[in-house]
Amino acid sequence: MQGAIRIGSTLIGLLIIGFVAAFASDSFLSMRGAAGPTMMQSVAPFKSLMALVSVSLIGAIVGACVAKVSTTNSGMAVFGFGYFVLAMNLSGFEEFVYTQGNGWLLVCELLFVAMLILLGSLLIYAIGGPFESVADEKEGDSASLLHVLAVGLGILPIVYIVAQVPDKGQVLGACVAGGIFVGFLTRKFLPAIQPVWMFALPVAYGALGYIVGIQMTGFSESLLIQGHVSHLLFPTPIEYAGGTILGVSIGLNWLAFLSVPEEQNAKG
Repeated sequence: MQGAIRIGSTLIGLLIIGFVAAFASDSFLSMRGAAGPTMMQSVAPFKSLMALVSVSLIGAIVGACVAKVSTTNSGMAVFGFGYFVLAMNLSGFEEFVYTQGNGWLLVCELLFVAMLILLGSLLIYAIGGPFESVADEKEGDSASLLHVLAVGLGILPIVYIVAQVPDKGQVLGACVAGGIFVGFLTRKFLPAIQPVWMFALPVAYGALGYIVGIQMTGFSESLLIQGHVSHLLFPTPIEYAGGTILGVSIGLNWLAFLSVPEEQNAKG
């Protein structure tokens, strides 16, 4: 019965935030009349900002309710699903290039999105409680800030390898795969920490990817057509958010056995 309640609450949460995100996508409009791809460089930046904040806030509240009934990790998946649906309804990097977008504003927007994710994660964690399958900390086994930062960085090589073209499916898939990889690294090398920071940190590292990509190749219509644009530039901020949060949530769930021995999982 408890399992059915958990699954049911998660599905209801996904439906609610999915509808909200799909509705909010109408607030993003590029100079060429396409939906998206960014908030700061839309024809109505304030309207887009309010839409993004609303999706984040409602997603965090719905996610927190799901976390209270189900698990905190399920709540985070619901939270990330809102960004994922929003990203699916918006155009991607190609539209950003065709509208002659500013790469440095893209960096600022991604950092802002990462801040929203962190605030939402903290709310869900505060209401839903600790993540399950976190090992007891052993003496001399505490993770340093350097370890946490290094694990979050794991998303960039996956995005670079997987996102060979700026197509929506491939870019979102790269972000999900990168998130799963970060979830794996978290379970493997940071088994005793509550991974509440590991959803926003990889997204914030996307800003570093943008900076590296701008310095390496830059972007323009001709470079895009020739295929000479760095793959690190392909995900938009909202694509980073939706794919990464879902990926980390999936990775943490699939690889829980790396943090807690199987016999302990069976007891708890």
